[in-house]
Amino acid sequence: MRLINKKRINIQLFVREECPSCEQVENDLREYCDSKDHLTFEVLYIEDGYLTPSGKSVYITPALWVNGRLWSFGGFDINRFDERINQLINKFTHY
Repeated sequence: MRLINKKRINIQLFVREECPSCEQVENDLREYCDSKDHLTFEVLYIEDGYLTPSGKSVYITPALWVNGRLWSFGGFDINRFDERINQLINKFTHY
């Protein structure tokens, strides 16, 4: 079992090889996560057999999970993601 640090936000991106939209989302998220504290970022290739935090296989990529919950799959909007992440950061930093 993987424990989630309540002061950190864990971001997992499930991708597949040779997927242009996966590569774009990965690049956007990597740059974004590097600019923020409180974030950990992990890229998981479904070809390597990784399962989602819920224990299920991924069929639609890219699939974005934050703190063990599915946030998006297929399309990705960095501005909406930023809004939601900032809400979580504010929540965690006020404990």
